[in-house]
Order: sequence, then structure tokens, then C-alpha cells
Amino acid sequence: MFEESIARKLMLNFALSFGFGVILLLWAYGLYGIAKTMKIFFYPQYVALVFALFYIFFSILLEHRGVEVPYLFVSGAILSSFATFFVVCVVNGILWLYKKGLPDFNTALFEVSVCSIVAFVIVKFVMAYQRQ
Repeated sequence: MFEESIARKLMLNFALSFGFGVILLLWAYGLYGIAKTMKIFFYPQYVALVFALFYIFFSILLEHRGVEVPYLFVSGAILSSFATFFVVCVVNGILWLYKKGLPDFNTALFEVSVCSIVAFVIVKFVMAYQRQ
């Protein structure tokens, strides 16, 4: 019983760390692509649509948590701006890698390793915050 619990936690942490690590790696490539070319590789209308969807989602979420109306709109806009920026960078990273090609195996392995460690630390901070 005890070993099953440890194995389950280990597999969950591996999956979350490497999954989120790959997403962080794509985010980094996307941010690099935006900084290098000063453009995104898709239409701005998609960015506006993603922002609108996140704005509605976060506004409803904050309203459910009891945030009042003037703060609701500003907080929803701030949260949706961060989420939109993250999604735009990830999609831009995918398109950047598709256009430029994948790096060599050793570089990719090192990048995934570093991003997985960072993701593991972030996941542990989030889990510790959730327990409080």
C-alpha cells in the first residue's frame, strides 16, 4: 500500500514536471522568437479572441470568489493579459520550431531537463500554496 502511494506520487510528479517543462520550453522558444523578430507568427485576431475568452473566464471565476465590480473588470483584464501572453508565446514557440526546425538532440535534451526542473519547482510551490 505504501509503495503504491509513492509510485503514484512519483509518476504524477514526473508527468507534471515533464509535461509542464515542455510547455515552458515552448514558451521560451516563443518568447525568443517574438524578441528576435518583433512579430508573432499568426494573426492578431486570434490573440484578441484568446484574450476575450480568458477575460470572460477569469471575470466569472473572480465574480464567483466574491470580487466586486470595479475590481472585477481590472483583475479579469490583468489575469487574462498574463494568460494570453503565455498562450501566445507557447503557440509562437510551436510555430517557431516548425519553421526553424528542432535543435540537435543534446541541446534539446538539456533544454527539456532544465525546463523540467523549473516546472517541478513551480508545481511544488503551487501544491504547497494549495495546502494552506
